[in-house]
Amino acid sequence: MHSSRYFPLAIILALFTALVVPPILLGLQASIQADDMSKYHLPQVNTFVTHPFSIFDYAATAATTPGHHVFLAWIARLLGYHKVEADNLPIRFVNAAFGFLALLVAWRAFAQRTKNPWQPAVFALPLACSSYLLFASIWIATDNGALLFYELAVTMA
Repeated sequence: MHSSRYFPLAIILALFTALVVPPILLGLQASIQADDMSKYHLPQVNTFVTHPFSIFDYAATAATTPGHHVFLAWIARLLGYHKVEADNLPIRFVNAAFGFLALLVAWRAFAQRTKNPWQPAVFALPLACSSYLLFASIWIATDNGALLFYELAVTMA
């Protein structure tokens, strides 16, 4: 593939980044997703920060399997955090990376089926602008981790 084939991908990823990074840096908290992050997801991450191997016996604060929370907790521990707060930017960016990667996997799946460099970008654009992908990238939630691993499973099938 030529580098010109990746130019449309760069535009899509830049758009996604431009929509995700500013709200994280500004610390926007006035949304249902921010409330979910604070009430459910951060407490669950913090459970695993303090008890990193209690994945089968823990007090659940979020109605999801614990994989995404465990992963973020382990990253937090590696970075030296004893507690994750809404303003811990490295953890927020690691969470956002799941959305970025989900978008990249979707683009790649489309790109494998065409020689037109713009067609995969056109197909990936709705995902890049989807409130589901964006909100779960801006605020900590498990949606993008689930989407990413679903995409990978479908892509491998």
